[in-house]
Amino acid sequence: MLRSRYFARACLAVSVAGLLSCGDNLPFNIWPGRGNLSLDGGSVVLTFPPNAISERVQVKAIKLTGVGGTTVVTGYEFQPSMTFAVPVHVAIKYGPAALPAGVRQAELGLYKLVNGTLVKDSGSTVDSAGKTVTAWLTGFSQHLVAGAPVAAVLVSPSPASVGVGKTVQLAATPEGSDGDTLPDRPVTWGNLHPAIASVNDSGLVTGVSPGTDTITATSDSAIGNAVVTVTVQQLPVHSVTVSPPVDTVTVSGTGQLSATLKDSLGNTLSGRAVSWRSSDTTIAKVDSTGVTVSVHGVAAGAATVTATSEGKSGTAAITVKAQQLPVASVAVAPLFDTITVSGTGQLSATLKDSLGNTLSGRVVTWRSSDTTIAKVDSTGVTVSVHGVAVGAATATATSEGKSGSASITVQPASSDTVVFADSFDTGALAGAQNGYRWGTTDKASSGLLPVVSNVQHHSGSYSLAFSFGPDGPGGQSMSEQYFDLGAYLTEVWIEFQWYVPSNYTNRNTGGSSYNNKLFYIWRDTYSNKPDPQFAIEFQPRHQGDGTSRIRPLWRDESGTEQDANDFTYSVFHGASDADSPFIGTSGVAGVCQPGQWTRIRIHIKTESAVGANDGQFEIWADTTLMYRRDGGAYMGQVPGGTNTLHNLYLMGYANSGYANQSVFYIDDFKVYGANPGW
Repeated sequence: MLRSRYFARACLAVSVAGLLSCGDNLPFNIWPGRGNLSLDGGSVVLTFPPNAISERVQVKAIKLTGVGGTTVVTGYEFQPSMTFAVPVHVAIKYGPAALPAGVRQAELGLYKLVNGTLVKDSGSTVDSAGKTVTAWLTGFSQHLVAGAPVAAVLVSPSPASVGVGKTVQLAATPEGSDGDTLPDRPVTWGNLHPAIASVNDSGLVTGVSPGTDTITATSDSAIGNAVVTVTVQQLPVHSVTVSPPVDTVTVSGTGQLSATLKDSLGNTLSGRAVSWRSSDTTIAKVDSTGVTVSVHGVAAGAATVTATSEGKSGTAAITVKAQQLPVASVAVAPLFDTITVSGTGQLSATLKDSLGNTLSGRVVTWRSSDTTIAKVDSTGVTVSVHGVAVGAATATATSEGKSGSASITVQPASSDTVVFADSFDTGALAGAQNGYRWGTTDKASSGLLPVVSNVQHHSGSYSLAFSFGPDGPGGQSMSEQYFDLGAYLTEVWIEFQWYVPSNYTNRNTGGSSYNNKLFYIWRDTYSNKPDPQFAIEFQPRHQGDGTSRIRPLWRDESGTEQDANDFTYSVFHGASDADSPFIGTSGVAGVCQPGQWTRIRIHIKTESAVGANDGQFEIWADTTLMYRRDGGAYMGQVPGGTNTLHNLYLMGYANSGYANQSVFYIDDFKVYGANPGW
């Protein structure tokens, strides 16, 4: 049986393993009436009777190299494809070293490949001494020198019988299609029901449990079967084991006991009578018969329950306890706990009944309100809680329908509370951290994204470069980077290093000359901003002396855009100090100076409730507090929903445009999950 076959055009030989390559001999002419034709260096001899062909034929023999498989030795294809008027004799030499395992020389013959099946050629014989196979061909086709394929496998004895734990030897005899025995062919043994019997590689069958199994012997693609019946001798009961061996029930409560019976060979027995008794029926009673019975608590105390079958016995120790009241309350301690990401804390549940008694031995299950923030062990009186990500979750313990909970706060693992950091030193934007991630700006399709660059860097070798201009007044230069806070937050701390280009000039022309953005934060995205929606923006604004002041801008809960109306470098609770500019020039010093790096820190907190006036936003340049505003309705809630922060943009539109190409850089970007001590 050919398991697989591959053909190249005009290639003859096919093997079980597959066709590797073909080698072509040069064609030879044969004329009507001619006799022998030797091909492939004498490995093939064709003998043409006088009337086999009627005209000149160019004969070509293609030999398969790299043949392997279960029975195939070698093979040829003779071209051209044709049919002879009378059979042509062929003799093909073979190398005995190429004989597959289990194939004897005496079993070799010449076979024609017909639809993947080997069909023996007429008059095929083998000369073992001359290492030659001969046959008569009725036409040119594909022919293989091969051992006879296995057509059947006889398995004996069949049927057979074996006891549990005993063995019986089976024998397999492969046969060819002509009934000849093929004694050396490999045989693979198997069976259908391993729970009843097992068989090894030599056909030795071992009984496993009572029943009937079919043992199979496979050679080539032929399969033979034997039916084996496994029997077991009915031995008497040798041992009785009661489980559980120790059990506790309550007064008026019920438990369950089972008896396992085995014979002297260790086989489990069934269908045997089992009787039960209690050593003290005033303490515990037990059903009288059965393999599995119920034990009933009568009064507090201890008793022994015995199971007996055929004179053999086993026991279980039973303790009866006074009936306990159900769980009335569950208290979790500590009530509030703070852990770090990847850190572990411990929670304990205290169960009490309606009388205030502390209970033990009750099942307690635990769950977390948000397993993306904190996970808790599923069962136990005392369990571990594990920090997964920064945030808050509730851990709840439940027993008999009563629950208690604890509030869990997960903080960043690092002491400075950093939840996201990117120094850009991988040459690309960093991946997500604790749910925080870089995003794709609304303007990505316009090619306005910044790029990671090694031209300037505050630390390491790379930073994020934002390129503007050159363009005319009001040219609307644009380059921005979007960042996703990963959740809707009510307070954020952002820090980064900002490089102002040495050729920085802030125009005062082109319409909204002040609208050159540095930082913008929204509840949603710029393209998906419901109105009203809360937002805060910081803009460098042109001054008459060429410097730039910081301009805070925000939207209140009504959607109205608000302006600080004060462009001085610092505003503390509404008071102003109009001396130092935010960005200076070569002649006027500023907190940020062109051609230098400046650390920018931004803190924003939304109002906790409408009218609470506890919101705040502030911005620092290095150690200078440039602007802060506390309270006010502009920090309030959007009607019908909580005012939150979700998406922020770095840089963005420069409405006044830049006369020359101006490249700003941002490096060492950080987001904090809690106040870093500013």
